[in-house]
Amino acid sequence: MNSKLSRMLTIVRKEFIHIVRDPRTLGLVLIMPVMMLLLLGYAVASDVKDLPMALADLSKSEESRRFVEHFTVTDFFKVTHLVQSEDEILQLLDEGKVKAGLLIPEDFGRQVSTGGAGSVQFYIDSTNPTTAQ
Repeated sequence: MNSKLSRMLTIVRKEFIHIVRDPRTLGLVLIMPVMMLLLLGYAVASDVKDLPMALADLSKSEESRRFVEHFTVTDFFKVTHLVQSEDEILQLLDEGKVKAGLLIPEDFGRQVSTGGAGSVQFYIDSTNPTTAQ
């Protein structure tokens, strides 16, 4: 085992000397990882802005309006379709007209006003990995 390690260290030393002596190889070894990091960082920018969203507010309560306001004041979501049912949200997602959908059930206002946690359904188009994150 010791002889294998010794042979490997000898090869590593030889390659290190070769890289240090050759300026082109040294440049590639130092510059290429930085360039790849910059290119991948630019190519995989995952900033999602103005994601088209369908909204179905079945509760139509003050609590639901405040909840929706949290989505509309950000740059992430843009409500492009106001709909009346879950089926309409799913249809818009299937047609590719929206990338997300928010369904607020009828009893949302009652749940929140009694101190409970209101439940909502959020749909996302998972065909685009950037928006599905």
